[in-house]
Amino acid sequence: MNIALILAAGKGLRLEGTSVPKQFLIVNDTPIFMYSTLTFQRSHLIDKIIIVTDEKHGKEVEVYCKKFKITKLMSIVFGGETRQESVFNGLNYLYNRVSKDDIVLIHDSARPLVTENIIADNVLTANRLGNAITCIEEKNSLIRVGKNLEVKNYLNREEIYEVQTPQSFVFKDIYKAHNKALENNIKNAKDDACLVKELGVNLNIVDGSTLNFKITKDDDLGLFEMLVIEK
Repeated sequence: MNIALILAAGKGLRLEGTSVPKQFLIVNDTPIFMYSTLTFQRSHLIDKIIIVTDEKHGKEVEVYCKKFKITKLMSIVFGGETRQESVFNGLNYLYNRVSKDDIVLIHDSARPLVTENIIADNVLTANRLGNAITCIEEKNSLIRVGKNLEVKNYLNREEIYEVQTPQSFVFKDIYKAHNKALENNIKNAKDDACLVKELGVNLNIVDGSTLNFKITKDDDLGLFEMLVIEK
């Protein structure tokens, strides 16, 4: 079984002029979190969907899932104070409900333009090799700076990739990685792949897309609106 675990519990504090978390902003009569949810719903490789959100928006998510006919919805799970805690809450819900060899695709709902091809590459690679990490090659020049913004050195962009989601794992590996992180007092990891890497597991890259960007600031939201708003 392949399960999408969609994270929609963030507070979205870096967007200006709104008190609504970014994943619940409405674009084209559709909340942002629903764009990626619908893509996972359409994918013939996805069997079930878990949406992790905060308790305040749980009912709202339920209503939207009924409105947009998310028939693969397995459950709505309440998140935690950090992204890591929210993922772990989702994994704990799945613990007695899935096989240890099932695949879990963890995706940030703030990346609404994920494609079915990216999902397929994740599922096929994770089933074959144990995990899949969506990435894109870095095209820009990169510099390392000091505290006063002095340029220290240029980085070799051929060795740099930008990490996206989904990130997909065999359930037993990602669950073990999260438990080990807590044992080591790691509570706010950058993502899930870095926790699995700590197990000594090799990570496998699949191609993402520049359109699979994360809505973090106002410019990102503006770009998303330009791409999807009906003219």
